[in-house]
Amino acid sequence: FLDALDEYRTIAKGQDASFEVAKKLCTLQKPRFRLSCRAADWFGSTDQEVLKVASASGRIVVLELCPLSRDEILNFVQERVPDPVGFMDEAESMGIGYLFGNPHTLELLLRSWGTGERPRNKFGAYRMGISELLKEINPRHASRGASSPDPKDLRKATGAAASTILLSNSIGISRSEGPAADGYVNLHVIPFPSKSDLEAALNRRLLVSPDVDRFELIHRTVAEFLAAEDLSERVTNGLPIGRVMALICGIDGKPVSSLRGLFAWLMCMLGYLAEDHVQRDPYGVATYGDASTLPPTAQCSIWSGLRKLRDPWFLTNQDDRGSFRDLANPNTAKILSELLQDPSSGVHLKVAALESIAN
Repeated sequence: FLDALDEYRTIAKGQDASFEVAKKLCTLQKPRFRLSCRAADWFGSTDQEVLKVASASGRIVVLELCPLSRDEILNFVQERVPDPVGFMDEAESMGIGYLFGNPHTLELLLRSWGTGERPRNKFGAYRMGISELLKEINPRHASRGASSPDPKDLRKATGAAASTILLSNSIGISRSEGPAADGYVNLHVIPFPSKSDLEAALNRRLLVSPDVDRFELIHRTVAEFLAAEDLSERVTNGLPIGRVMALICGIDGKPVSSLRGLFAWLMCMLGYLAEDHVQRDPYGVATYGDASTLPPTAQCSIWSGLRKLRDPWFLTNQDDRGSFRDLANPNTAKILSELLQDPSSGVHLKVAALESIAN
């Protein structure tokens, strides 16, 4: 099972990544294999023709992981909310209905809805949903009195763990005292002062344990949100933002493929500091993060950055279109008018602008 062809492409140094993979498979006597890749980075017939050579049968079957259907979503939520249809309609009216398609983000939305406070956007759904998942719901495992960890400290500890995992390109955390298992980092290297809070965080529902003394965050997007919280607080407390950008971005100054989600959420949490950096990946900030949380100057920088893109895959994903809904407001009206009247603006960019205005 070969995971993340799209990420391999970013480190293949100009080589044809699918060719290199096919060549290696051929040297292994053409074993049966599965390969995963983001849809936008799958080069269709080009990849298929190359990989057919490495297939013992001489053929490649391409499958796409589709979002949950409306019936599947209703079945998922019917015992969780009193009015499933009303729940879906209300979330869609807020522009966060696209979170329904993924079981993990749907779970976050349900958790936040269960608090009685309605999230108004994607940012709110993640913030509130994560808070709920941090709570210990089993009274037998809940600590009492002075030994009960502060929820804020638990969240910070989990954020430190998330940023360590993502920035080191690790799978998760190892609690064993000896050398960490392949792909895992030792608990003691996580930069957080309270080891007891780190230990407590391992037992909460934000992490799962696939094996003894090994822990992983439940979903990559959750890890990205928590890591962004951690890094934004460190920047506020004096960590130079240039150091953070050096960890996240490649030699071209743009976030590497595997860290685009982390970069997007970080921009959403940096306030006015985001204005100088959002143009490193304006499309990623809008689609992976929640541009409605950005200050007006940074929102204008998003549109300015999008105008400069010459990416044929721009807006290729239908689900990405709702990402621009909150980028049309009085603060961005001038730049939207300019790009709609500019003959050189791409069709997809104009579609994004018009949809943001329509919403």
